Amino acid sequence: MIPGIVAADRDILQAVGDSLFFSGIDYPIKGLFDCPEIYPRPAIGETEVEVSNPVAFCLASDVAEVSRGDTCRIRDIVYRVLEVVPDGTGMASVVMTL
Repeated sequence: MIPGIVAADRDILQAVGDSLFFSGIDYPIKGLFDCPEIYPRPAIGETEVEVSNPVAFCLASDVAEVSRGDTCRIRDIVYRVLEVVPDGTGMASVVMTL
């Protein structure tokens, strides 16, 4: 973990991140939320489904107490946490499902 980079990441998350409300944590955590979408296949008219799970990218220290089975409310939708995956740089991916 590089302290200067973590500080910059925190500033970015505060400026543009979503407010994430995890069960058991009394305050919102800022993170970048990415949710898969369904896109039409114009060439053949079928529907292609992205198989990735919703994920929030947060500071690892902010989600240190989050674990599998916790809930997270984002944009009025409640997700269940599948896993928290630290990346070794001070950030973590919180992988979720509906």
